[in-house]
Amino acid sequence: MRRLPVLAMFLMLASMLVVSASADALTASSPLTLLGDQGVANMPVTYPAGVAEASSFTAATSGSARLASFYVVGHARSSRLVVGLYADRGGRPGHLLTSASDSRLKPGKWNTLNLGSAATVAQGKRYWLALLADGGALKLRGNRQGTRGFIASASTLAKLPKTWSSTHRASVRSASAYVIGTPEHSTLQSRQTPQNTVAPKISGLAVQGQTLTAAAGTWTHSPTSYAYQWQDCDSTGGVCFNISGATHSTYVLASGDLNDTIRVVVTATNSGGSQSATSAPTTPVSAASGSTPVLLLGNPAVEATHDNDSAGAAEAFKFTVTTAGSATGGWMYVDTTSTATGLTIGLYADNGGQPGGLLASGSTSTPISGAWNAATFTTPATLAAGSTYWIGVLGTGGTIAFRDASSTSMCSENSGQTSLSALPGSWTRGATWNSCSLSAFVTGTAQPGAVSPPTTTPTTTPTTTPTTTPTTTPPPPAVPVNTTLPAITGTTVQGDALTTSNGSWSNTPTSYTYQWQDCDASGANCTNIAGAVASSHVLGNSDVGNTVRAVVTASNTGGPGSATSAATAAITGTTVQGDALTTSNGSWSNSPTSYTYQWQDCDASGASCTSITGATTTSYALTATDVTHTIRAVVTASNAGGPGSATSAATAAVTSPSSSGSVPCALTHAAGADGTNSCWATHTGVQNGTGFTVAQILAGQSTLK
Repeated sequence: MRRLPVLAMFLMLASMLVVSASADALTASSPLTLLGDQGVANMPVTYPAGVAEASSFTAATSGSARLASFYVVGHARSSRLVVGLYADRGGRPGHLLTSASDSRLKPGKWNTLNLGSAATVAQGKRYWLALLADGGALKLRGNRQGTRGFIASASTLAKLPKTWSSTHRASVRSASAYVIGTPEHSTLQSRQTPQNTVAPKISGLAVQGQTLTAAAGTWTHSPTSYAYQWQDCDSTGGVCFNISGATHSTYVLASGDLNDTIRVVVTATNSGGSQSATSAPTTPVSAASGSTPVLLLGNPAVEATHDNDSAGAAEAFKFTVTTAGSATGGWMYVDTTSTATGLTIGLYADNGGQPGGLLASGSTSTPISGAWNAATFTTPATLAAGSTYWIGVLGTGGTIAFRDASSTSMCSENSGQTSLSALPGSWTRGATWNSCSLSAFVTGTAQPGAVSPPTTTPTTTPTTTPTTTPTTTPPPPAVPVNTTLPAITGTTVQGDALTTSNGSWSNTPTSYTYQWQDCDASGANCTNIAGAVASSHVLGNSDVGNTVRAVVTASNTGGPGSATSAATAAITGTTVQGDALTTSNGSWSNSPTSYTYQWQDCDASGASCTSITGATTTSYALTATDVTHTIRAVVTASNAGGPGSATSAATAAVTSPSSSGSVPCALTHAAGADGTNSCWATHTGVQNGTGFTVAQILAGQSTLK
């Protein structure tokens, strides 16, 4: 069962008071978040058992680390979470400062561990948060942004190493994790920036011309103001762009938003600074239509709390009708951890404060995780204004995951049956919960003369993936099915472009979309590359050391289908004498106002580094003295409080042009004076097309005629 009954939950919470005593004592001493990311990222990441991974964070505040918290999506029954805080050593994890472990993990929540011993961290310095899944796999959340982490070379670890020796890179940039502790005496309460504890939430249906409203969420440290930025995202909510001028708490959907999902970024500010948090995306925006059903009852917002029911266990949630009418279909947000292969949504009458008889129901055999899903009722049901009804949901073939919110009174009820294949015609009373409102609603045709919902609650139904969209005749066609996988062409060298084919598909796709992904050296642990959504992708510095693959989505009016190419070989960097290297600034807390740079020569292992005289800009052209060395960049960020530095990973060993291959003169050419093709170089002694690398030609260090 997904939850304990109310009485049992009360007893369990009472028994936990002693366990949480140390955390309560810390709260009483006004702790601060010292480092990490308190936002729940939208990218699920699986950590296999026995493999340790470390993510880097820069300390926002000096203090003594006491607690570490990770957002756990799911875990194997035998999983034990081991966490550790490491010092930085040359841009990678070094010595283990403190650690903790816990096997009492709670899925869909932040899990907080008491660190075994306090560790002092200094503001502006880099540290590494490591985690290890012992005994079983763990599912967490991760970000696409930031510095790539490191993975321990051993695959059967039961505890974290005291000194991190592996240099293997991980595909995850940073986990949803943070460390809190006691600040230094010099750290004033007034300098604490707001921290988000409940994500912002959007209310309203996603229909052109309707108004969406943002709730700021819940924040610590008393924000004095909030700022809003609405964003257009792709259909999955993964690639988002700011909407120009959309900076208020409400946003009216325009024609340019059609088929996109919408989310809002809320920035909270106080005297200590600002922090941002992002809502879950809406359904894809649909066009307004006079025949589109209206909202009759339910909750069209994506709630913050994750919940689930096992396959075959039905649950019903209580709602009051807002608009009288004839109910024709139900919608529910299916969370990303759902494994159900079937979803049934039903509407029950109220029977003395609990579900009664089933009035209408509909099913879909293809529920889509991380999206709104719809089911058309086989027979409409008439709803009376102001009356109470229950929305029942049932997952089959696997666990059905959803979103809901807490209440002060009983508002949801289990069916008391655990092996259902369809919603029961008459409800059997089971355990009751204070968990509502479910992210689900019912739509239909409004009763003539019925009062329409206010403009802040749109009156038409959003469009989601067509395979789950209520429809009348004719039915939509079958979604495209891949018959030949997409294939990638191009050389796997930084700066070169890779191109994917569409592959072959049945059911006549009308459009294709693309998403390139970075994967580890074995082609696993893949994450989307932000903005890489065209059929071609130019390999960047962040791809070096990874393999790359392409996800192609083919769509028709029936919906989308996706297929993934094989991964490429590992991407190599262009570390050849004459090539130009460029460093990014990285990501920093506490609003730096300026950056300075220093490039360094290191030995072949990336150690024994010395500064390169005069190499103090964001770019550096490799010289003959760099050959056989590796190169790294030190970036120093400054604000009024002082400077902080961070160091990149070292490149591959620099090679000379003579050892880097050549390109023929025919790469590009024009007729010479004698009418034949000829080429020449500005390099002494290099003529007739020999000795040119592709990188040198593109950088203008050789000339082709």
